[in-house]
Amino acid sequence: MIDLNKIKYLLLILPIFFMHSLGLASTETFVYDKDIEGKHTKTTITIDKQNDQLIVEGKHANSTTMIEYTLHYTLEKIHSKTTKENEYLFILEGDYLKLKKIYDGHFAEREYDMRGTPWIQDFDFGLKPFLMSSLRKYKFSIINPYNLTLSNMIAIKQEIESITVNNKEFLAQKIKVTLQGYKQMFWSAEIWYDTKTDMLLIYKANEGPNTPTMIKSLLYAH
Repeated sequence: MIDLNKIKYLLLILPIFFMHSLGLASTETFVYDKDIEGKHTKTTITIDKQNDQLIVEGKHANSTTMIEYTLHYTLEKIHSKTTKENEYLFILEGDYLKLKKIYDGHFAEREYDMRGTPWIQDFDFGLKPFLMSSLRKYKFSIINPYNLTLSNMIAIKQEIESITVNNKEFLAQKIKVTLQGYKQMFWSAEIWYDTKTDMLLIYKANEGPNTPTMIKSLLYAH
């Protein structure tokens, strides 16, 4: 005899099962500690798969940033806004990166031809294609949101290290990021990623000459 209750249960469960198996209903959350000369703040980042996009939301202190990636982590759009009504919007349309910014009531905009140049604006997920590849070096461009200038960067894989983050052991791929050419002497960052998941574990850098070092480290993920 057919159990109608079991059939109804399966009809409810199967769509949910298939959505999870396809990665359509998964949301991940990462919480980081930012330490600048002993002053600690928290940053919460969520990444949500929605149809053919990855939607990243970052919340830190008085700012919120929304980022849109393709499923292959190609950056398409970033919108950041603070409680002071300052904001910037960067959108990649075809080969052109269009930038708009409002700061203290002043509006500015620029446009860059990005043909042949990967655009990366965050290191939480932006370097995933590089991490998943066999490449040792990866060249890309990044935008300075303060003055809308473009800088050419290079990321280099270094050693794989065993590190401890928030009392947990990880095997991590160390990455060094610098400006290209002679400008590399002016700024660099060190980043450690989990070799199993490519999750950012530690980011260490300053914002330029004579500025304090910021250390961003993973508190937990779920």
